[in-house]
Amino acid sequence: MSPSTGVESKTTKETTPSGEPLTHVSLECASFQKALNQLKTADNNNQTVTVTLPQDALNVQVDIPGCALIGTAKQLPNAVISVVGQQVSYRLPLQILPPESLANSWKIDPDKLSFQLTIRKVTGLEKRILDGYILKNELKPLDATYDFQILAVAGDRKEELNDFGTTYVTRDITIPGQLDPNKSSVFMVDPNPGIVSFVPAVFTVENGNTVVSVKRNGNSIYTVVTNDKTFGDLQNHWAKKEIELLASKGLVKGASDVSFAPDRSISRAEYVALLVRALGLKPDASAVSYKDVTASDWFAAELGAAQKAGLVNGYEDGTFRPHNIISRQEMAVLLLKATRYAGIKFESNGQNTQSLQSFKDKGLVERWAQSYVDEGVRNGLLQGASDGYFLPNEKASRAQAVVVLARMLRFAGFIN
Repeated sequence: MSPSTGVESKTTKETTPSGEPLTHVSLECASFQKALNQLKTADNNNQTVTVTLPQDALNVQVDIPGCALIGTAKQLPNAVISVVGQQVSYRLPLQILPPESLANSWKIDPDKLSFQLTIRKVTGLEKRILDGYILKNELKPLDATYDFQILAVAGDRKEELNDFGTTYVTRDITIPGQLDPNKSSVFMVDPNPGIVSFVPAVFTVENGNTVVSVKRNGNSIYTVVTNDKTFGDLQNHWAKKEIELLASKGLVKGASDVSFAPDRSISRAEYVALLVRALGLKPDASAVSYKDVTASDWFAAELGAAQKAGLVNGYEDGTFRPHNIISRQEMAVLLLKATRYAGIKFESNGQNTQSLQSFKDKGLVERWAQSYVDEGVRNGLLQGASDGYFLPNEKASRAQAVVVLARMLRFAGFIN
């Protein structure tokens, strides 16, 4: 029984087929359902059932009974099961565990379903192989690589749940010592074919250790890395701090190893790729449907992810025009769409005294961009150029793209 929730559970020590130790925790249906029912009288922001793991648990499997979840998504839309270990914790929103819809598609009773949450620390040869992918990207891996997985199970049938829509799930990884949040980040590692990509994460120091809160709308293998990057052409540049920050986090790259070219313009494809990486979306070239984009284009997978997430629409003739230089108003539209996808909720009137109406050239902002520019300016995501002008049709620079991207990430709580 978990002392913090009263949820009865059965804990056993097992060994995986590969010989790794496994702590297996099975929650009891009636007890778990009782704990969930007690949340109905709790504050909407405090609807959490906590399951505390044994201190020596390194690799964990938690069985969550589907019978306790029937109707939960509607009755307790903010409910979370928090699985807390000494090194790793996982905050699992119960709305992403859909027993009714899965049972319907599988043609079984919902109470026959269960969900398996597995947390595994990657070690040995597998860790060395994954570290090799990280090192190729000029990043320094730490001893903090974990594989997270959720399976829906009914008898012999299993199906991985790995697409949480716009719900960003938090996993906490505790690392000894203090990490510099400006020079540390988290990467998702796909061992086949060895691709690594940035994942949103916030670093907090607690009791001399660093808690890394990893935020993404899916599961994968995540590893904590450090990096310190600068470029020779940033001296005295107004965007130096933000460029170095996102470059050190591995989110943006230079024009070369030694230069960033901050004042160079940025294409529509390049900017979309930045947004997709910043949101931690999984690349998907199969989702692209534009006439002027092929699966072999370097940006196809990122553009596919953006199209799938509803971030981009393209033009009426069915093209995307990926190589066109992006304008400031186009950048504003894509940025604000990304903030909405990330779940950022601004105040209705914003926090800024400025708005679209504050600019002398407000009439030059196209109708399709006006509400996005206005919302971005009101909430401090976007700023004018100079002398009271927004310059909506001006070409956006690489530096401008990085600065507004860093603002969005902070607003979303995706970086410190």
